Amino acid sequence: MKCDPMHRYKSRCDLVDFADYPFNEPPGPTYQYFPENKKLGGFLDTADFCPMYSNIVVDCEDPTLSADIREENFGANSKCFNSNIGRPLCMKYHCNAEQNRVQVVINANRVLTCPYDGATMNLPWISATIECPKLATVCPDLICPGNCSGRGYCDYNQSNPRCKCCDPNDDTVMCTNSPPGCNATNRDPTSAPSFNPSLNPSVAPSLSHETTNVTYNFCIQFDSLDLKKMLNKTESHITTIMNRIFHNDFKNDMKNWKVSGVQSVLNKTLECGNIEDGKDSAFSAVEYTVMVSHNAEILADEIQSILLHYATNITSGLNELGYPAEYLDFVKLQTYHEIILNGAPSGHMDDGSTSVFENAVKECMNEFFKFKINGMKVLNVQVAQSVGNHAAYVKRENGNAINRNNGTHYLQSSFGDRTVNVSIVGEYNPPPYVSDVEFDQVVSNFIDKNSTELVHRLQQSNNPYFQTLTGVRATTAGAPTTVPTT
Repeated sequence: MKCDPMHRYKSRCDLVDFADYPFNEPPGPTYQYFPENKKLGGFLDTADFCPMYSNIVVDCEDPTLSADIREENFGANSKCFNSNIGRPLCMKYHCNAEQNRVQVVINANRVLTCPYDGATMNLPWISATIECPKLATVCPDLICPGNCSGRGYCDYNQSNPRCKCCDPNDDTVMCTNSPPGCNATNRDPTSAPSFNPSLNPSVAPSLSHETTNVTYNFCIQFDSLDLKKMLNKTESHITTIMNRIFHNDFKNDMKNWKVSGVQSVLNKTLECGNIEDGKDSAFSAVEYTVMVSHNAEILADEIQSILLHYATNITSGLNELGYPAEYLDFVKLQTYHEIILNGAPSGHMDDGSTSVFENAVKECMNEFFKFKINGMKVLNVQVAQSVGNHAAYVKRENGNAINRNNGTHYLQSSFGDRTVNVSIVGEYNPPPYVSDVEFDQVVSNFIDKNSTELVHRLQQSNNPYFQTLTGVRATTAGAPTTVPTT
């Protein structure tokens, strides 16, 4: 996982093997970047099949999201920064016009300044480094704003690129006092519009709207049409269906709601069966993420709960469109475990070590489920926290004792100082022949059988806490197994 090209989203690479997509043409000779396998390429033909980090996972500008670690920040003033801990981080940023640099705002008393594009900056308190993005990408107004209004050109020979204006006496940052379409230093810039852009534009009123995402999974049957055509048509139809529902809301609660986008991706972890008899039919599990703009005062959880009720409307709409569909509902899973770390140092691990541990367990489990248990996915792994006094405990949700504290995670339990209390939350779309799943046992078996892989991944993080680790094993701490989603 890395940042998308605009550094707004945490994203995954869209590289695919088109052998897995028989209804899509693989890249032509001009767009083949992998000679050893001519069917490999990026999924977007608009990008000439060049692989990109375009599969959105997390929106750093979504203020409703909560941070995995203390330093992460989500909202309009955040961007995505690549890091060395196995995933990017959403961090608050600032475009410093005086220094012509992008800055990372850690807190009110600490700001890190990027010295140049691609530089790495240390976050020693979480044992991580982040990579500075391109200034022109995240702070475009600091480099020749407005493309010099078409009245000059951008002089990249300067250490801090600035507009070279057609009128040599024009010292405005956007060359607004120069005539349009002139020749500046033997350059012929594109003519600007007839109006003069303002250097002091009026401030737009703040909008009291937010965006919430809701995910639907459908098994869709389609004839031998192009897969991409089916995805485009169903995305458009879902937008129409939802906006019609909002418009016709007789209570007026949803009158100002609007679908701002729909993104679809094939979900290979889910199993699909025949919906209707049809010749030359294909079946695909498709995951749709619907982005809804709504009144800011309504909580995201409430929005998602409301929108999930309209899965039946979407199902009916897809059937009317000519794509027989079945909604794939999920079962919520949760378990509590004590994971024993053999060879780890006694005492405690800090926020950085905790974040590395949580992400390693989550990523390893999801990679395992992808090939072994279709339809199962880990959503969150969280280490319980402790207080400064090693002997102090608070009550866990299931009644067992755990420790809690801000910033320090003490490894105390009935097994000693090298045990981590962990909550694991997941979801499961079971095949028709499976009625239940013992999530406690699934997690225990996974950790015990994949000890070597977990140790290797933790040590690869270069976090000093895990360098002496020799093994991991699990014991169930007692928890619910399956709970239907509401």
